[in-house]
Amino acid sequence: MKAQLWVGISLLIFVLGTTPVHTVRADGRSNESQGVTRVFWQRTFTGSDPIAREVHGLRRIKVLPDGGLVGVGWWERGVYGVRRDSVIWIVRLDAGGNLLWDKTFDGDGQEVGRAVAVLPGGDIVLAGHWYPKTSPAEANRVDTLLVRLDITGRVVWQKILIGRRYRHVEDMTVSTDGSIFLAGSRSSEDDGASQFWVLRLTPDGEVVWDRIYMAVTGHGRAMTVSATADGHVLATGPADLDEGKDGYSALLMDGQGNPFSKRVLSPERWPSGVIVFPKGGYVVVDNKTDLQHKTSEPNIHFERLDENGVRIWKRSFPFRDETNDDRRAHISIGGYAVMPDGSVVVGWEQPLKEGNLWRQISLLRLDAKGRRIWHRRIPVSLSADESAGETLWDMALLPDGRIALTGQTWYEVRQNSWRHDVWVRVIPNP
Repeated sequence: MKAQLWVGISLLIFVLGTTPVHTVRADGRSNESQGVTRVFWQRTFTGSDPIAREVHGLRRIKVLPDGGLVGVGWWERGVYGVRRDSVIWIVRLDAGGNLLWDKTFDGDGQEVGRAVAVLPGGDIVLAGHWYPKTSPAEANRVDTLLVRLDITGRVVWQKILIGRRYRHVEDMTVSTDGSIFLAGSRSSEDDGASQFWVLRLTPDGEVVWDRIYMAVTGHGRAMTVSATADGHVLATGPADLDEGKDGYSALLMDGQGNPFSKRVLSPERWPSGVIVFPKGGYVVVDNKTDLQHKTSEPNIHFERLDENGVRIWKRSFPFRDETNDDRRAHISIGGYAVMPDGSVVVGWEQPLKEGNLWRQISLLRLDAKGRRIWHRRIPVSLSADESAGETLWDMALLPDGRIALTGQTWYEVRQNSWRHDVWVRVIPNP
């Protein structure tokens, strides 16, 4: 599908601080709202058909060598109550948010782009779930589509990894030599339990090795993968531990996929997310609240660990602006950025106002010692409409220190009829 087929594409320009925000819509009208942070630009892709449920999504974004952005996700369309299919969707924006090109890859089901990475020369690699035409015996099979494109969007190579039962892609990274590492989960053929799955490919798409790593009790999933400066590969994610506990694990392996270090980062339960530092170490994020007891503290917790899993500091911050019920909801981290000075910016969604289920994006910046520098919220694009909320999916750090975010605005246009707009924003150096 081509960009000209999209119904409604708008570019929103935000100005400083608490000055009015002028929003240019696809229909030529404008809105004004009060801002809480500066936004340099926002590119919005509008899903304008709520009955047919046309929904776009950009699950991951990455920064290109020229300062532009590439995002990968899905484009879904279908009528309520009837089968809805989606295609893998990739979008290329320049440094100013202008659309350069987009492409879709269509299989035979609900295809979703799950991960994207940039090779040293600037080429782009995407990975996504692929549902091929299968026999009834293979009805539950999920394959993995891998595509390499050049900077103009031309396909260099494309291949499909056949799933034995299913493969679930979560993240992808590229090492300095151009090797591609893919991580997620893969089910066993016996009992269907999911395991850590890590795959290494050459820049030409040839598989070097493809391995799964058993959790203690048989369930685990790699959520992040990164290539370290010394040639090692780090995968992190939740896993079942012994004694019936859930936890978050960090698995370090050599370039051939042989594991030589495994750390349990959170021995209590699956946290909201983990921040991996390029030079080693982690921050585990959670809000461990007890839904059964009203006296539990509605806090968000940050625990900084070194590369050996030893705690350096732990900080907790209360959710002061939320109602009792919402305070006890388990938040989900939507993205993070590690700044050059060791500070981190982390984002999630929390209630827009007291007693309201609609949500807006909250950003928190901590210094290298875990002390809060600031806590800000980004106003919902359609803040004049009380029935609107936003979701944050990913963040990326630009070379000049600005931060790119991707997410979705969702709102009710009439009873039980929803519209979903996906956007990419750039905010200043925080």
